[in-house]
Amino acid sequence: MPSSATLRQRFDAMGTQWSELADQINRAVLGLHINGAPIDFGALPTGHLPLDIDTFVMDQATRPRGVLDLRRGRRSPHRADLGTRGC
Repeated sequence: MPSSATLRQRFDAMGTQWSELADQINRAVLGLHINGAPIDFGALPTGHLPLDIDTFVMDQATRPRGVLDLRRGRRSPHRADLGTRGC
């Protein structure tokens, strides 16, 4: 695992590429259509589109196969809601 300074330098070096990739992904997702109609994600009155991202730890008994235990410093499941119409 690289140090935080090394990681920051690497992210800075890749910043432009990642910014362009994020822009392409945003345009693709926000341009999606269902049955020919654009998707209404539910923007805020300011025009912004909120993105809520959460991680959560699952009980050992209900954990799906392949999801590792967060307490061991491994991966955890993520959930994201885009817009104001999420569950």
